[in-house]
Amino acid sequence: MGCSANLISVKARYEILAKKLRGFFGDQIEIKFVNIFNDWAKENYPEIWTRIAVGTLIAPVIVVDNEPVVNANIAVQPVVDKLIELSLKKLR
Repeated sequence: MGCSANLISVKARYEILAKKLRGFFGDQIEIKFVNIFNDWAKENYPEIWTRIAVGTLIAPVIVVDNEPVVNANIAVQPVVDKLIELSLKKLR
């Protein structure tokens, strides 16, 4: 009674998301995968790391402009919506 046959890794889901976001925004955005469970991430993303450690965020987390947009899932639409919102703010 296993269900791992249909699951894909977080890294693979990131690659799918990154491809879709590059299709929408091209080189206008920076996209990177960060393994948050190490000392480097703890030093470079302390707020996100702490929130995962205490359970207020659940990995994987998608961060846009230093703000968590999606956690516990990798979904395209909330990220696109946030990027469009930020783009419109910059135009004003």
